Amino acid sequence: MTLNIETPALLFSATSLILLAYTNRFLTIAQIVRSLKNTMMKIIQRAFFSKSKTSTSAYR
Repeated sequence: MTLNIETPALLFSATSLILLAYTNRFLTIAQIVRSLKNTMMKIIQRAFFSKSKTSTSAYR
C-alpha cells in the first residue's frame, strides 16, 4: 500500500468532520437532558409546595 500526498489530507479532513458530527450530537443530547431536568425540577417543586400548603392549612 502506498501513501500519496493526498491520503493524509483526506484522512485529517474526514476525522475533523466526524468529530464535529459527534460534538453536535453530544451537545443536542446534553440540551435535551438539561431541559428534562428543569422540567422535572419544576414538577417536583410544584408537588412539594402544593403538598406543604395543604398540610399547613389542615393545622389551622
